[in-house]
Amino acid sequence: MLISSSNLVNADIAPVNWPILQNNSQVFMSGELFKNEEYKGKQLDLNLSSNRGEVAALGFYYKSAKKQNYQALERLHYLKDGSRDRFNTELQKIPDKYTGFTRLDRVDLGDMYYWGDYVVADVEWFGNGQRLAKWREALACDDYCFISDRFLVTTPSVDAFSAGMYSYAQVGQSSNNIVKRNRLDNELIYLPPAGGGIGYPFTVSFKLADYPSKAILERKTEEDSKPGAETNKDKNNGDAQILFDFVSDVWKQQDAVYAMQETSFTSAEERVNSIYQIHWRDFNPRLLLPMFEFVKSGDGVRETNVTMFTPYAFFQRVASWNKVETVGYMRSESSTYMVVKVTNTDDAESLQVLYVHRDGRGNKGLTANLGEVAVQNIVKTPEFGGKLAVLYLDK
Repeated sequence: MLISSSNLVNADIAPVNWPILQNNSQVFMSGELFKNEEYKGKQLDLNLSSNRGEVAALGFYYKSAKKQNYQALERLHYLKDGSRDRFNTELQKIPDKYTGFTRLDRVDLGDMYYWGDYVVADVEWFGNGQRLAKWREALACDDYCFISDRFLVTTPSVDAFSAGMYSYAQVGQSSNNIVKRNRLDNELIYLPPAGGGIGYPFTVSFKLADYPSKAILERKTEEDSKPGAETNKDKNNGDAQILFDFVSDVWKQQDAVYAMQETSFTSAEERVNSIYQIHWRDFNPRLLLPMFEFVKSGDGVRETNVTMFTPYAFFQRVASWNKVETVGYMRSESSTYMVVKVTNTDDAESLQVLYVHRDGRGNKGLTANLGEVAVQNIVKTPEFGGKLAVLYLDK
């Protein structure tokens, strides 16, 4: 059966809830997105010349790609979010980008996901009687629909939505009352990227537990008579000790920070790597680490930004801390997402989320299980950081 058009008013678009991450039967993060299953398994009509509606636009798009109609392909890309400009730029670099589409003789639809004015559609490509690939196309829709590459241009909120779709697909089923049943305490609404509305918000709920007693690490001064700072008052909080051991070793290598800024970067790099190798599980020097930046505007409104640090820049950031205090956590089967309040050498307070991998042997690691990629992408967003600031910086 060929599908050639759609009607958003009558479409069966419904919110679905699912556990993004559970600890046994207890959910500590769940998501809600809008999904349409009515076209799943149906074949697109590849003879269309209209983009009124997301399904018609997809049919027109694949028809144009199959016929190598680059003028139509350009017009079909969304202008307002930069997709059309990026299409033209990439086509100059890769003139034969669409050559492979001449092999297409069939495209099947899957589920569709909605976020504001954006639609993300699962599709399967077939040619010469064989399944060629699975893909996801994104469109921006108002009266007409246009192809968008916005979900290939990474931003924290786009990463969060993409991770949400990924985690939903892994679960394979929704639970419509999961938020109510597990009484998740906090909620984030991820607004769509520029060009989209808020008609279909992506919502994440989470449970964040406060530490009943704080574990505190303070940098010792020359006046301290004791051999070390007072650390980890809560002896049941072994996760904090894993973090504190790493921070303490960074503080002991303070001169490596200065060396990295001078000509002896190579030797300093080796010293920094050795500390990561001791304390981090599967240390990857190419991994970028998210850090929250809290900035107040002239009218006193606080904005939260996320900056991605290399391990060496992160090392320098940790070296500038004078105090680390555990304030809250989310715990999965294998990892703890620790929220820590840090005070730097200028006495400015900030919050960070750090991952501690736990196992029976107590191995020291500060990286999360790869299966928890959705949670990692969500907790590094400015929206999540802003929520933490309300919970822990405004008290």
